[in-house]
Amino acid sequence: MAEESHHEHISFIAAVCDAISCMVVVLDDSGNIIYTNIACQQISGLSVSETREKYFWEVFCQPDEIILYKAFFNSINKDNLPFTVETRLINRRNEVYDISWEYNIHRLDENSSSYFLLTGKDVTYHNKNIEKLQETEDMYRALIHAAPAAVVTFNRELKITSWSSAAENIFGWTEKEVIGQDAPQLLDCGMDRIASLGKEALEGKSFYGVEHGCTCKNGTYIYIEFSISALRNFRGEVSGLVLLATDITERKNYEEQLKYLSLHDQLTGLFNRTCFDRELAKLENNNSYPLTMIAADLDGLKIINDSIGHEQGDKMLLDCAKLLRDSLRNTDIIARVGGDEFAIILPKTDRSTADVVIERIKSALYNYNQKNHSLPLSMSLGIATAEDKSTSPLELYREADDMIYLDKLQTGAGAKSQILLSLMTVLDERDIVTATHARRIEDLCKEMGLATNLPQIKLRRLLLLSRVHDLGKVGIPDSILHKNGLLTDEEWKLMRKHPEKGHRIASASTDLCEIADLILKHHERWDGTGYPLGLKGKEIPVECRILAVVDAFDAMTSERPYKKAKTVESALDELKNCAGTQFDPDMVELFLKVFRKKSLQS
Repeated sequence: MAEESHHEHISFIAAVCDAISCMVVVLDDSGNIIYTNIACQQISGLSVSETREKYFWEVFCQPDEIILYKAFFNSINKDNLPFTVETRLINRRNEVYDISWEYNIHRLDENSSSYFLLTGKDVTYHNKNIEKLQETEDMYRALIHAAPAAVVTFNRELKITSWSSAAENIFGWTEKEVIGQDAPQLLDCGMDRIASLGKEALEGKSFYGVEHGCTCKNGTYIYIEFSISALRNFRGEVSGLVLLATDITERKNYEEQLKYLSLHDQLTGLFNRTCFDRELAKLENNNSYPLTMIAADLDGLKIINDSIGHEQGDKMLLDCAKLLRDSLRNTDIIARVGGDEFAIILPKTDRSTADVVIERIKSALYNYNQKNHSLPLSMSLGIATAEDKSTSPLELYREADDMIYLDKLQTGAGAKSQILLSLMTVLDERDIVTATHARRIEDLCKEMGLATNLPQIKLRRLLLLSRVHDLGKVGIPDSILHKNGLLTDEEWKLMRKHPEKGHRIASASTDLCEIADLILKHHERWDGTGYPLGLKGKEIPVECRILAVVDAFDAMTSERPYKKAKTVESALDELKNCAGTQFDPDMVELFLKVFRKKSLQS
């Protein structure tokens, strides 16, 4: 009965083993196979008889695994069981399986031998899935690290779990340095913005295009634009967050620069007309009364630009802007509203207080001119005050602008005369020949004018022309005026511009506007080859024909950096030779008579 019961027990166990889906193999203590279940036979393609009394590794292991497996089997003992190992199985159909074997020792009773019980689970599909998952993860990881935007992931506690290459480039920290760090603390700069948005994102919300400022590892402050959204697991639960960020520092700086330029004058740094108009509009709704406006014009800027050049004109504008700004209070608003025009808003300022500001400006102007005799500043000022809103800010500004013309009537002409005088002084200081040259020419021109019986008005113009005909040279560089040698084509082209420069300067002056045309034409030649207009014969004003002979004679008999002085006789011969070409022949003949007479008298 005992043997029958034992047989039934064995049959029952075999039936159970055949019913389960995993492979079951029983080995004796030497490793020989004594039993395989149906699942094992189906997967391997081998019947029970084909596997019986064969070593396990001969049947279920590949040649390259046998040595390792035998060593493993021989080292197994009951102290390290159960034990799991994975092998590759290629069946008769050449199908490849990955089998995960679990080893254990079993005894039927205390007196019986030990048996090795192996259960094999087909993990082929699982391994392929893991492999595909790993490939997918590697691909996404490569994409993330190749992305130009920083990719940062957090867990639900907002601790950093991944950090892309772009994140390292933008923020400076390596992945090793930041993994596990608190993201808001690392990136927020105390603003708690990421912490706040992160908590909302954990509830399923997403945020895009958020601008944020933070400090990099090296201490540089940058601006980023980021998006933040939830990461979900396979059950759809929010497991963390992903943040995508780009560095927009350059764009922000550019925007700030554009914003600054849109509201500020590029040269002086003061507010521009656009900003001034905006401030006027704001005053409409503000209680800034009593309100005072000051309009200011820099006198003679056109003369400076036309004579010395725009570089010097720009310097005068900068000096003027600084002088005005330094004379104002912190609450006052100043803008450059035109080429030479400035406007000042004095909020909550009555007339008496505004007059103090005006006196401060005038005092600063006086002190400036004491230190800059050669090229003084002159400003015309207009002022208007309103006690209440019955006068709008725009009306008040127009009133101040109108008042500026009253000041110009009193100071404008004098200011331009002072600037012209300063320009002539500058020219004298640059060329020591000019002052004595002008006096000699004036004397000879006077003699010529009287000898030709010029009308008084033309004689007066001739004498004035003799003094300022070279005014346009104030805009010619010293390197050309004092050059010891022949001028290049480019230098000569620039030198030939001085009659036009002089014409522009004189046209802007009430003192010189009557001879502006003469200054323009004083380098024309009798034969029409002069400049800038190419006038011929008596198309050239008589004053210019007289000046041409006198100026040439004085130039030939004077020492210059680029040539030695000629003798008087040599110079007179040169005039005769050029009569009818460069000079009016009648004026040359007249000059010879006047000069000989003057020589006899002396």
